[in-house]
Amino acid sequence: GVSPATLALAWCRTRWYTASTIIGATSLEQLKENIDAFDTAAVTLSADTLAAIDAVHMASRDPCMQVMEPGGGGGLGFT
Repeated sequence: GVSPATLALAWCRTRWYTASTIIGATSLEQLKENIDAFDTAAVTLSADTLAAIDAVHMASRDPCMQVMEPGGGGGLGFT
């Protein structure tokens, strides 16, 4: 088990098109967690995990461009 932040950063690390990744932390613990996501000895995502994340990514490549159904809320008309 890893935190959502570590999972996201470790996934970004596996993308060939990601030139850099912005991290943010408000404590030393969070900073260590973020840095560990880039250490392949500390965090390695399995092929199954990467496939599951890729499936979600492909289903919602740009979620701000998904037009909502009328009456769906959300203020700006996007989900």
